[in-house]
Parts: sequence; C-alpha cells; structure tokens
Amino acid sequence: MRRNGGVLSAQDFRAYEVRLREQVRSRYRDYVIHGFPPPSSGGVHVAQILNMLKGSDLGAADGPTIITQIVLGLVRRLDLGWSLKRSLRAPRRHHQWRPDVVRYESGIDAAVLRALQARGHVLQEVSGLGVSQTIAVQPDGGLTAVSDPRGEGRASAD
Repeated sequence: MRRNGGVLSAQDFRAYEVRLREQVRSRYRDYVIHGFPPPSSGGVHVAQILNMLKGSDLGAADGPTIITQIVLGLVRRLDLGWSLKRSLRAPRRHHQWRPDVVRYESGIDAAVLRALQARGHVLQEVSGLGVSQTIAVQPDGGLTAVSDPRGEGRASAD
C-alpha cells in the first residue's frame, strides 16, 4: 500500500470495526425499497429519484435502445423541464458497446455531430430509435398520456 501512496497502516486495519447501521427504507408505489444508509448516499439517492418519478410512467420498445429512450425522456422532462410531448418528439441518439457506432435521428444539432466525430465516434443516421409512451399524473389528479410520433400506437390513460 505504501508503494502506491496509500496512507493506511497495519494498525489502521487492526483497529477497524464494522459498524452495522440501520438501512434506509423508502416507499415507491406498493414497494418498500431498502438501501444503503449514510455515510453511503446510495439509499437516499434512490429514494429521491423514485419520489421524483412518482407522477410518471415512461415505457419504451426497441430492444437495445429502451434504456436510452427512457433516460432521454426523463432528463428532458425532469432536468430540462420540457413538456411530455416535446420530450418524446425530440431527436434521439444512441451508443452501445457493439456495434461501436453512434446512431442518431435527423434533427440532432450539426455542431454536436461534428464534436462527436472530432472525438473519433463513427456516426450513422437512422430513421428512428424505438417508440416511447408516457403517462403523467397532473397536480389535480388527472392523467395525461402522450404517444411517440415515431410509432402507430397511442398512449391512453383510461
């Protein structure tokens, strides 16, 4: 450890004691979520994220792009404050380990594409990256359903 710049000594390890702490418990819908307690922040973060999502359901189809669609939808809605409709209509991009290609829909800013190419990414324009549907609970308790224009189905909150 000393060879790699570490500062812990054998005495530190001899004096170490395991401290059992009460887990963080939170609720999400009909589930009880158990997470790591402080000083880890994992359990607290999971509880916060799930509570931010309480009023929304976002679903997607298209195998490997499902996670990308969900994350882009959540970021656009929760972080950027976009409407549900705008969040689903905006162009998407997707990258995975194999194939090592950034697939993107038309409408992505040309400066973003140039920056990706400058970093060595291989780009491939595609006609669509999956289809998403979303339902949100409004402050008055009403439901709003939005359907992705890339697909033929429709979202329903009935």
